[in-house]
Amino acid sequence: MAGSNVGRVLTRRPDLRLVRGLAGSALVLNVLLVVSGGAVRLTDSGLGCPTWPRCSAGSLTVTPALGIHGGIEFGNRLLGVVLEIVGIGLLAAVCVARPRMPRSWRWLAAVQALVVPVQAVVGGVLVLTELNPYVRALHFLVSFPPRPHPGEIALRGPRHLPLRVTRSTVYRAIVRAGSRALQYRLYQPNPDRKAGSGL
Repeated sequence: MAGSNVGRVLTRRPDLRLVRGLAGSALVLNVLLVVSGGAVRLTDSGLGCPTWPRCSAGSLTVTPALGIHGGIEFGNRLLGVVLEIVGIGLLAAVCVARPRMPRSWRWLAAVQALVVPVQAVVGGVLVLTELNPYVRALHFLVSFPPRPHPGEIALRGPRHLPLRVTRSTVYRAIVRAGSRALQYRLYQPNPDRKAGSGL
């Protein structure tokens, strides 16, 4: 009896609750990534880790010598890694869940899982080019696609029906537009602050 119970647990496929839980986690991590990216911009910590993919030439992680700017930049990178792990888990759960998830959900999860590595590579090029403004703009644009997608999955009903235009839909649209406007403002060059200056 115990063996059969263990077997059922091991072979049980993810359900809607797990999918929505992973989607909610991805949504929270996306928000945190926006906030940490803003902290990188506002504190001029873009070169806190002066190389990529390592934080410095001799260390994969931040070292005390890199100071607070290194910690802020490395924290942003670390959040991206955690978000990608959750994104891969979300994609896998959506693909194998029962009852079968809509195809649109698989696309939303795939964008979340695939765009984050692209954003990381563009961010690495941004560091290696010493914050080239054109690469900075590309990094900003690449960050758009995955932001709302986990929220779309997390907020859809158990019957897999498309979202209708409700108050929650409007609120999400306002929040999404506000976050994009905030990101755009944070990515604008600040001529009054010298590169490498403190908080």
